[in-house]
Amino acid sequence: MLLHARLSLLAVAFLCSCSDSGPTLAEPLPDATPIAVSLSTTGGIPLAGLPRMSVSPVPGAIEVVWDVEIGPCMLASATAKRAGSIVQIEIEQHGNPLANCVAGRYAYRHVARATGIVPGTYQLRLIDVRIGVPAVHVGRGTVAVLP
Repeated sequence: MLLHARLSLLAVAFLCSCSDSGPTLAEPLPDATPIAVSLSTTGGIPLAGLPRMSVSPVPGAIEVVWDVEIGPCMLASATAKRAGSIVQIEIEQHGNPLANCVAGRYAYRHVARATGIVPGTYQLRLIDVRIGVPAVHVGRGTVAVLP
């Protein structure tokens, strides 16, 4: 149990934003294989201190929590892929064209879980994908996936 706690702390300790000046453009991940990912999104979280991101290893998976401010009535979906020791999770956010939205400041929590990952140490990349703008890294780090 102590080993599990140490690995969990290791995963969070190395997570960081991509640069001091903000997100950087995402580069392609050559020879990547798609992996399963689930995404749940909730709204109404506090705006203070955004964006926030954390990562947790779970047996056979990596879970990323990303709190971000974005426009009203957003829809989100996720994809994930792996190339060697790199796991990349991409969260696409876009407005709901069928919703009647009120302008303002809104925050959402995205919880993505990439599954089917063999135990080992991986570099995690979180990518923000929006229609009409280049995809950007919003976080990266090192995570140890447990059996």
